[in-house]
Amino acid sequence: MSESDPTVATPAELALHRTFVDSVHELKRSIVRSCHYLRQIQLRKVYRALGYATIVDYAATEVGLTRDQCESFLRLARQLPLLPGVTEGLEKGELNWSQAKLLCRAATPATEQEWIETAKGLSVRSLAEVVRRVSTPVKPVAASTARPKPVASEPPSAPKTCFVTVAFHMDRFAIWEAWLASARAAAPGAPTDELVTRLIEQGGAEVAVRLVIQRCPDCRSSVIATSRGDLAVTGALLARAACEAERQGPDGSVRRAVPPRLRRLVLARDGHRCQAEGCGRAQHLQVHHRTPVEEGGRATLDNLITLCGRCHRALHEREAALKAAAADPTV
Repeated sequence: MSESDPTVATPAELALHRTFVDSVHELKRSIVRSCHYLRQIQLRKVYRALGYATIVDYAATEVGLTRDQCESFLRLARQLPLLPGVTEGLEKGELNWSQAKLLCRAATPATEQEWIETAKGLSVRSLAEVVRRVSTPVKPVAASTARPKPVASEPPSAPKTCFVTVAFHMDRFAIWEAWLASARAAAPGAPTDELVTRLIEQGGAEVAVRLVIQRCPDCRSSVIATSRGDLAVTGALLARAACEAERQGPDGSVRRAVPPRLRRLVLARDGHRCQAEGCGRAQHLQVHHRTPVEEGGRATLDNLITLCGRCHRALHEREAALKAAAADPTV
């Protein structure tokens, strides 16, 4: 504002004002375009070509979107082409981001304009309550002396959606990522929530997965490559992998830690059940070396025992904890 008259804007101030308004309008148009681009990256699996296991990992690493934000972008990208009025309202600033998300959940091409008019007269919280309660706006009924027709009962509200955020240690993340890749290969196109539901219905988190551990022949360090970087493999995970690993030599040859015939003999001897006290599970069975491989334990019938994946992991983790405690003079 000018010093002589605080109510009159200078040309520089007006230019700043117009630049701000234009930038906000451009930002709102950019949101719509961003939704479209993210959807195309998902459909064309561009994120995999860039080294990411999921579109959520890609969006989080490259642009800092949370899982909820990524799913909102993708949901809008699917719905907005069907709802041109919502798209226009979002671009012009007549609808905000929260309103657009709610309208995409409830509106159809036939009811879009009614929903837009409803949204303009309500707060976001009130609109969310309306969307929760009904699937279409209630139209006013003209007064009539005719006998009223039976009114259908209100349809039940849609099931609520629960969003869950899970934090993994890197070793658990490597297992999760490997399982997710194998699950997607078995059910192409299935959404992540459906795959996780299948995992839960299988009765636990122990599902057979293949982890590729790369070991340096010089320094003997081991890593697993993940979409979040290399995981240094040590301790319990490395010891567990050594029990049933397939070792690939530099010439491409593969040698199993436990030959298939010997593995079948161990499982048959143990009745195809986990031998840990109090367990007895018959699924996700693995073969464990009583004397560890790194301590000279050999793949012999007497040195091998059947454990389920859960007990096998717990055993090696307990051994690693005991070794760490024994090495600490304060314990």
